[in-house]
Amino acid sequence: FMVTMRQLGERKAKHKLPEGSSLLFGGMTKFKKTFRYLSSSYPQASRMLIAAMFFEAANSNVVNSSVVLISQVLEIENPSTILLMIMVICVPGAMAAPSVQRRLGNKMAMVGILLINILASVLVVTVVNDPEAADYIYIVGFLYGVGLGATYPIQRTLFLSLAPCGQEAEMFGIWQSCCLSIQWLPGVIFTYINEVTGSVVSAIVVVPVFHLLGLIFVLAINLEEGVAAANETSHLKHLGIEERAAGPGGATTKVTPEA
Repeated sequence: FMVTMRQLGERKAKHKLPEGSSLLFGGMTKFKKTFRYLSSSYPQASRMLIAAMFFEAANSNVVNSSVVLISQVLEIENPSTILLMIMVICVPGAMAAPSVQRRLGNKMAMVGILLINILASVLVVTVVNDPEAADYIYIVGFLYGVGLGATYPIQRTLFLSLAPCGQEAEMFGIWQSCCLSIQWLPGVIFTYINEVTGSVVSAIVVVPVFHLLGLIFVLAINLEEGVAAANETSHLKHLGIEERAAGPGGATTKVTPEA
């Protein structure tokens, strides 16, 4: 981290803090205005953000729920081996992502990856639910590894194709905020269901439910409309803030409202 920070060097702030605002609440205000701006001007990008909130929450809970399942339900003494397998398989999953995108397109590639994750969770609930079926956990681990590995390059490429150009740092800032916003929720629901029912398998249902909610919002994206709207700002990609505000030939160009 420190090596990377040194390479970045000093950079001046691109926005001024509005009078009467504070650093504590200024970011929250900016986040709200940016999301409203996307919702009104780039609705397909905002749908992708909402989808990411759900499927990233599910992805974050896969490892935690898997540890509980492996140790308490399948009675496997060393779950780290299976978790390591999932992480290793993430690598070829990520490497295969560009090829899948070229064949299926960004949206359908994302749909396919979410379906793989849902399939893995369904197998846990219906098949890998007792010690006698413990060997099948390797199939589930393989599916989760492929799904998690391919998810990150595909989801970011899809969002980038829908977001306005020239504002990539801001767009990925709100992307990261949305991805982290409800990551805690599946864990809370998982724990509650497990405590009430005493069944880890029943609690794991929360994972495919959140993946399914993400899938619904991805399917609602009009890819052609979203890409066309983003492409209209392609001339702003390499311009500074002042140039974006002035636009080509001095004309005013629509940009994210200042906080």
